[in-house]
Amino acid sequence: MELDQRELPIENLLFDETNPRLPEKLAQSAVLLRLAHDRKTRVLAEHIAKFGLNPLDRTAVIEHQDLHDRFVVLEGNRRLAALRLLHNPESAGVLARSRYSGIATKAVVPIPSVVRCVVFTTRDDGDVWIRLRHSGEANGAGLVPWNAQQAARYNERTGHGDQHTAALNLLDLALEKRWVSEQEARKVKISHLTRLMGDKQARARLGLEVGADRRPRITGDQVVAGTAIRTVLVTLPTTKVREIYLQEDREKFLNTVLAAEPSAQPPSAIPQGSPRSGMAAPSSSASRGQAERKSMIPPRERTCPNHARCRDLVRELKTLDATEYPNSAAVCFRVLFELSVDRYLKASGIPYSEEDPLKKRTGKVAEDLQKSGRLSKEELQPVRKALQDQDHILSPNTLNFFVHSPLAFPNHRMLLRVWEGVAPFFRAVWQVVNSSPTQPD
Repeated sequence: MELDQRELPIENLLFDETNPRLPEKLAQSAVLLRLAHDRKTRVLAEHIAKFGLNPLDRTAVIEHQDLHDRFVVLEGNRRLAALRLLHNPESAGVLARSRYSGIATKAVVPIPSVVRCVVFTTRDDGDVWIRLRHSGEANGAGLVPWNAQQAARYNERTGHGDQHTAALNLLDLALEKRWVSEQEARKVKISHLTRLMGDKQARARLGLEVGADRRPRITGDQVVAGTAIRTVLVTLPTTKVREIYLQEDREKFLNTVLAAEPSAQPPSAIPQGSPRSGMAAPSSSASRGQAERKSMIPPRERTCPNHARCRDLVRELKTLDATEYPNSAAVCFRVLFELSVDRYLKASGIPYSEEDPLKKRTGKVAEDLQKSGRLSKEELQPVRKALQDQDHILSPNTLNFFVHSPLAFPNHRMLLRVWEGVAPFFRAVWQVVNSSPTQPD
């Protein structure tokens, strides 16, 4: 639909007397008086006097049914009020006229006397857009406001850095060092991180100092600091402000969080934009066991597929040093995982197409394992969670990322976590396949 767009003089525009901002229907002069005493109208008038009308906004109008060359404003009544009050402060009434007179006198730019409008034929034609504008995000169809982190980042990029600058610079450093993924960084509450960064003792505990340029620098061991910073960043999204409000609160918070962190080994090195784990960290005993093991699959793993290639892949993953060859281990496991899923579907007679995405095929296997009682709902939870979250470390999306993306950098610790999550699923799959009277090709 081609829109009727015009520039109309403000004297030709009329307030919408049924505007939902008004508690009852009012005459034109009464509407102006009510809006004149609204503090937000005054703030809008000050902004217009300094910058002019927002070029991103257009006023929505319809032609008046009875008055020639007059238009009723459906969207933009506050803008119209601010303009009229700046052009004629006397219309604000005795109590407010001096305010608007002062604003108009100090105007930096000429006060517009015409506005860009979209002329709709009927109210209903404009309703879909007005409702969208004033109904919030509407699941993404409407205007999605920035969160505190996004607003602070915009201010920083446009040279209007604020109190969040040091915290944003720390997030950028963590992304650059691959201590966190972009997804994890987006979840950080920037106000919380700012509170920590403003605490000298907290900075020292994290191994940081902040210079005059408000850029954080590591003062000690990079690995130790990186592990501590990552631990704090991934904890902040679920932290309440009262837990870090006072200095003693922040000290207690850091004591608790950093005492529970894994050993000071390098954080997972994953490039920006790549999938990350949503799994909980392994227990301390598991961590010690994993630290001693270099292969992705434990050498003592007893599951042995009857299928020749899968058996070879398991043997290789038991012996391949994933600390030295993480890419080889990741690709081998991706092949083993898909072959295992397909072998199960064939052995169980479950219909599927080779064109089906791996996610869909894996879901069929998980459903059958639970229905048959071979795995419980709890045992399948890591796999089901991975199927629902494409950024989960066990998800088919992540496994595909290992193989196809030039930006993928799997590492030893990540691969061990993949195995720990999928091991019960893998064992149950091959118990079924190995016991099948007719082995699939």
